[in-house]
This record gives sequence, C-alpha cells and structure tokens, in this order.
Amino acid sequence: MNDNSRAHSQELRAAMENLEPWYGQVDAVVIHLKQAFGEGKRVYVAGNGGSATLAQHLSDEMVGRYESDRPPYPVIALTADSAVLTVIGNDYGYENVFKRQVEALGQVGDVFMGFSTSGSSQNIIAAAKTAREKGMTVITFTGPMGQLKEMADIAVVSPAKATSRIQELDLHAIHLICEAFEPEQKQRRLGMDRIEEIIGAFGGKRILVIGDVMLDQYVAGMVERVNPEAPVPVLRAYQERAVTGGAGNAAKNAAMLGAKTTLISVVGQDAMASQVEESAGKEGYEPRFIQDSLRPTIYKIRFLARIRESDVLADNIIEGSQQLLRVDHENTAAISGEVEQRVITAIQESVQAGVDGILVSDYNKGVITKNVAEAIMRAMREHNVPVAADLKPAHGSWFAGVDIISPNRNEAHEYLSLDSVTQSIEPPELAVRLRELMQANVFVTLGPDGMQLSDGNETVRVPQEHVVKVYDVSGAGDTAVVTLLMCKLAGATPVEAARVANAAGAFVVGKVGTVGLTTDDLRSMLLHRHK
Repeated sequence: MNDNSRAHSQELRAAMENLEPWYGQVDAVVIHLKQAFGEGKRVYVAGNGGSATLAQHLSDEMVGRYESDRPPYPVIALTADSAVLTVIGNDYGYENVFKRQVEALGQVGDVFMGFSTSGSSQNIIAAAKTAREKGMTVITFTGPMGQLKEMADIAVVSPAKATSRIQELDLHAIHLICEAFEPEQKQRRLGMDRIEEIIGAFGGKRILVIGDVMLDQYVAGMVERVNPEAPVPVLRAYQERAVTGGAGNAAKNAAMLGAKTTLISVVGQDAMASQVEESAGKEGYEPRFIQDSLRPTIYKIRFLARIRESDVLADNIIEGSQQLLRVDHENTAAISGEVEQRVITAIQESVQAGVDGILVSDYNKGVITKNVAEAIMRAMREHNVPVAADLKPAHGSWFAGVDIISPNRNEAHEYLSLDSVTQSIEPPELAVRLRELMQANVFVTLGPDGMQLSDGNETVRVPQEHVVKVYDVSGAGDTAVVTLLMCKLAGATPVEAARVANAAGAFVVGKVGTVGLTTDDLRSMLLHRHK
C-alpha cells in the first residue's frame, strides 16, 4: 500500500469513527421511506456527476433488488433520461433540470432525495425548494458545508470533508437503506438491539419532577333521563376514580418506566391534598408537597356517561364513556414568596441528595415562578444535572439553556411570538429557530407526523411509525418529555430518543384518559414496528 492509499484509508477510517449521529439520520430515512411506500408514495432521486451515479444506484437496487428477491419499490432517478435532461437544460437552463421534473411528477407526500457532496448544487437546491412547495418530503445526502442540509426534513450529513470520502459514505448509506428493505430474515433490526439497551438502562434512574400537581377525579355512570328542573341529562353515578394529574402525570410516567421519582409541588391544607398524596403513593412516586393554607389544592372533576349498560362496572371507567362536563377548582396565581422559598429549599435538598435528571412540568398554575426557575437552572449548572422542560411558552425565557424542550407545534410558534395560523412556518425552520432562541435540544411534537428534532448538529424529522387510533391526547406531552429525558440519561442519541418517544406517545394516545406506560409496553410498541 502506497502513501496515497494509506492516507485515503486513514481519512475514511477517521470518518467512520464519528458516525453515531449519521447512523441515526440514515435510520430516520429508512423509517420515513417505509411509511411513504406504505402510503403508496414515490421517491425521486437526483445528483450530479458521481452523485448522479449514487442516485441511479439507489434506484437500481430498490426497483430491482439488493441481495434477495423482494417486491420492487418506486424509486425513480431523475438523472437517467438524457432526452429530458438535455431539453430542459437547453430550454430552461441546467439549474432547472431536476426542478422541472419535480414540478411534473411530484405529488403531495412523495419524497425528493437529493445528493450533493458540496451542499451547494443549485439544481438540487432548486428541486428541493419546489418539492417543499408541492408538499413533498425532502431528504438530502450531503457534506458538512452548504445550505442544502438546512432545507431538508431529514438531512444525512457526512462527517467527512473530502468529496470522495463523502461519496463513499453515501454509498454505505444507500446499502444500509436497501438492506432495511430486505426480507425480514435478512434485514438488520434497525437499531432494536440498541433500543433494548436504552430501555434496559431506565431502571433506577433518579428523577426529580417539579411543577403543578392536581387531582383528576372521574365520576362515571348512566344517563337514563332528562332533568325535569332544566333541559340537561341526569347522571346516575356508579363509579368514581381519582389519579394525580398535571405534574403528577409526568411523575407517574417516570415511575412506570422504572425511575425512582420524587415530585415537588404545592397543595393546600385540605381533604384534596390528602387524596393527592394517597394517589401519588399508589402511582409509585414520592410526593414532596409543600402545603399552603391560603391556597386550595387544584382538582378537576369529569362527569362521564357510559355508552353501554354492560360497561357500567368495567375496570376502566373512562374507556367507552362520553364526557358530559368538567368542573375545575383552581387558583392559578403565583405562589407566595414564603411558599416559593420552601419550594426552592426542597429543590436544593433533593439535588444535593442526588438526582440523575430534573423534569419541569409547567401547567402555569403558579408553582413555576422566575425564582423557582433560577433555582432549577442553578442546580443544572452546579451539579451538572440534565434538565428537560415541558413549559408554557410565557415562561420559556426563564429556562434558556436547558437540555430538552418538547413543545407541540402551536406552542413552538408561541415561543417565537408567531400565530400558528396566520404566521405558520414549516417544522424544520420552526425547530431551528426555537433551538437558536432556547439553546436547547428541541423536539417539536407533530402528532401523527412524529417529531421535528433540532439539536445543533442536525435538523431532522423523525416520523411517527406507529399507526394507532387516537382516543385521547391528554397527557401525551408528559409522556413524550419523560421518555426523552429517560433516553438521554440512558445514553441515547437525539434521533434514538425521538424514536422511542414517538412509540411512547402512540401508546398513550391510543388509550382514554391520562395513562402511563411501562417498559414492557414500550418494548411491545417498538417490536411491533419490526413485524
């Protein structure tokens, strides 16, 4: 081996040693392609020169085969028709050779996949812009430079700098993608061994939850007549149930996933406070509640009518019910200075005793004040404790620099002082701008569309790969942020964390009421994806 060959090999080896984020990006591409093909969508690929051969290579092996016989997949190379390329180049300019084809062929939900080692190929950039305008998903394979990666829903960014090394890694990515579509006995498990390792590390993590606790009460029965006093139904109550809600639901989720969990919150000196504490004990976490004689415990009562008489005595009184009315008892004013100091002292003592992570569960009911936020941020810096925050955007500036935030799309717009209807921006830009504002790893939850991640190294859409019938989105945000924090503590990459959190979110929205999930539930969801 001569010196040039050694240098080549050393460059490639150095790049291969830094591929953990890159593998997560390729995994996200596979997830999205499986979803797109399942919905009957097509993929259009393009590149220039050597990148054109990569585009055609992917098309060859997806339409033809990789190693084993399997159904073909509709991956169309926009580089292959010389007559189309030359007529567009001659009449409209070379920068439009792919854009024009995307205009002609692309449909909403299709995928445009562009290869550009520089990230600056104008004809790929033009095609990507047009694809976005047509409602297509944009996936790019590029190097660390250029603007193309910022335009993508999923960007696979090579850590190498030399053009030839980037192309070699792109070919590796193509083969990983093709391998994922091999028959089940041939394909890799797409990180399942790694996900098992992550979930297995959840147990015993020490999580401190800080936020607004409340009691969720449910009264279920049958409606058999109309009230003669007013034109409203009469509910004959058969069952009642009480669980902790708000920050209590977040603490319950952490405990169910195996964490040793403590919740710091404020309750009144009343009967409801005792019920909240009793429910917390049943749900598996330690309540550290500061009592305030001037502040009632927050509680909500939901009145539910059973649909069928046979369901009246069912174990889950919420499923199969129609909510008639919700009554809220709450004081949303900020806690007093004296109570605030007691909360801060509890935080300091808990952190000094030892915690692995802090979760802020802000329902804007008065517990999270600016001073409480400063105490949390100080603990994060002084004790090097990761903080995940599920915040009301009005309090966002207090938590700039936390490790994780996970707003939904409307909340993300609110952080940026934008109206989500009249000033709506697309998830990739939304996540990038929010990351720049908050200096945090941003996971924008998009419901059935998964999560949009931006962490400073990459901006990538992690699609929701679990199709479930949605019954109730209550508490889904709690489940998502808890799972993201647990994954971080277990050593997961951001893309891995988003994949696991997507599975957790899909599980809870498929249930009625605020529920959590166990690690067995999570494993079942993730394993089901691979069937």
